[in-house]
Order: sequence, then C-alpha cells, then structure tokens
Amino acid sequence: MDSRRASLLLLLLLVVPLSGCQAIATIFEAGMWMGVIMVVLVLAIVGFIVSRVRRP
Repeated sequence: MDSRRASLLLLLLLVVPLSGCQAIATIFEAGMWMGVIMVVLVLAIVGFIVSRVRRP
C-alpha cells in the first residue's frame, strides 16, 4: 500500500506544476494580445490626431 501512495504522490507532484504552467501560459498569452490591441489603438489615435493637425 505504501508504494501505491508514493506513486500517487509522485503523479500528483508531476501533474500540478504542469497545469500551473499551462495557466501561466494562458495568462501571458491573453496579456500579449491585450498589449497588441492597446498598441494598435494608440497608433490609430495618434494617426487620427496627426491627420487632424495637418489639415489646413
């Protein structure tokens, strides 16, 4: 019975960090896309302002 518990503990110790890494990867992926959207939005606003200022 002890070896079965040790095997289960080892399995849990291997699975938990992998799921944690997946969660962190998902968070960073969402953060990356949010950053890309923000950069595009800022560039669009700056372009709009520049086009308004250049008009006579």
